[in-house]
Amino acid sequence: MELDRWKHWKAVDEVLQRLSKAGLRLSKKKVCFSATSVQFLGFIVDANGIKPTPEKVEAIQCAPAPRNETTLQAF
Repeated sequence: MELDRWKHWKAVDEVLQRLSKAGLRLSKKKVCFSATSVQFLGFIVDANGIKPTPEKVEAIQCAPAPRNETTLQAF
C-alpha cells in the first residue's frame, strides 16, 4: 500500500512538472490534494460512491408540485 501511495505522488509530481514546463498554472481555489471527497456538478464523490449534494435534494423537495404540462416541463 505504501508503495502504491509513493507511485501516486511520483505521478502527481510528474504532472505538475509538465504543467510548469508548458507554462500552465493551477488556481489555488480550484486545486485540492489528498481530499477524501470532492463536490462536482451538484454531487459529492467519495470512496463510498456518488451522491447528490444536500442542497440539491432540498431544492427539489421544496419545489412546488407542477400543476400543468407547462410547469411540469419547466421543472
